Amino acid sequence: MERGLARLQAVTGLTFAVFLTVHLFALCASALGPGWYDGVQRSTQVVYRAAPYEWLLLLLPLLVHIVVGVMRMRRRPRRTAPLPWAVRLHRLSAWFLLAVIFGHAGATRGLQAVYDVDCGFAGVSFAMAWMPGFFTVYYALLAIAGLVHGVYGVSSALATLGVRVGAPTQVLRRAAVPLVVIGLLAIAGVASFGGWLYAIPQPFDNDYARVYRDVFGVGGKGTP
Repeated sequence: MERGLARLQAVTGLTFAVFLTVHLFALCASALGPGWYDGVQRSTQVVYRAAPYEWLLLLLPLLVHIVVGVMRMRRRPRRTAPLPWAVRLHRLSAWFLLAVIFGHAGATRGLQAVYDVDCGFAGVSFAMAWMPGFFTVYYALLAIAGLVHGVYGVSSALATLGVRVGAPTQVLRRAAVPLVVIGLLAIAGVASFGGWLYAIPQPFDNDYARVYRDVFGVGGKGTP
């Protein structure tokens, strides 16, 4: 049973990793200038927001991946010896992503479905202008956790399915330089949402901000 659960977790993780890669690419592209983030999002949302893909290749794999991961965690025997650093980092990123994933989906895809308003660059810039201390740290941690969990998870999943790529710890070490570069680009992308790299539109003057202001009564009165 454990072997079957491991394979199921590997397949669903690899499936969801496609979406994760697209999101990280959009975030890194945002550091290059205005319009890049929304451009990448618009060109890819045609696919991943199509009903068959969103339900069968995004939402379902994510839910199965989470459930199976929790099941395997509960079945895992307790260890007295310390875990390798890469394993600890992978599990820490998993817990962080699990804690925020449903709230994040609700604030982005959920609001889009209910109020027909897309988050996009404007929505993220609004969040960072509204609560800069919280959302700057949140988006930076979200990007780094997604990157770490994705790289370790993909290498572990491929190994589980019989593809020889080396141990996940070795993969992280070999890919240290490109991972640092991607991580720095992701942090720069987060900075771009705050208007720290180039001029951005008024973050409180967009449809996403108006939903928060008019429906939820939060987020300011149209000015930062």
